[in-house]
Amino acid sequence: MAISEVKGKEVLLPQTPFLLFNAFTDLRNFATNLPAEFQGKIEVTYDTLVAEMQGIRMGIRVEDRLPYSEIRFKEEGQSPFPFKVSFHFEPVGLNQTLFHIELRAELNMMMKMMLGGKLKEVVDKLTDQIEKAASGQMPENMPQYS
Repeated sequence: MAISEVKGKEVLLPQTPFLLFNAFTDLRNFATNLPAEFQGKIEVTYDTLVAEMQGIRMGIRVEDRLPYSEIRFKEEGQSPFPFKVSFHFEPVGLNQTLFHIELRAELNMMMKMMLGGKLKEVVDKLTDQIEKAASGQMPENMPQYS
C-alpha cells in the first residue's frame, strides 16, 4: 500500500473557528436537511455518518477533536481503502478563519492510478462547498426549500 497525502486549498471563511468547529463537531448537523431520497439510507450519530449505497455501508467517524483548531475523521464501514480526513481552522482577526482540508489515504497501486489525481480535486470541491455554505450561499447539488 502506498500513502497518498493531499492538502487542499486554503480559503478564508467569514466565521470564527469557534462557530465552524461547533458546526462540524456534531455530525448530526449534516442530516438535518437531507433530501427525501437519502432518508433512511444514512445513519448519523454525534460521532459517525454512514450511508448505504448499492448495498455498501461506508462513511466517516470522528477520530479526534482539538477544540477550535482541528477535527480528525477516519473511515467507517466498508471503505475500499483506509483513509483519514482532517479539517483545520486557524483564526484570522476577530471574525474570520483560514480553513483547509487534509486527506491521507492508503491506496494499492491500482487504486492510486485510478484515484491519485482525483483526490485533490475532491478535497478542493468539498472546500468550495464549505466556503459557499459559510458565506450563506446554498452549496451546489443541495435541494432548495421554500
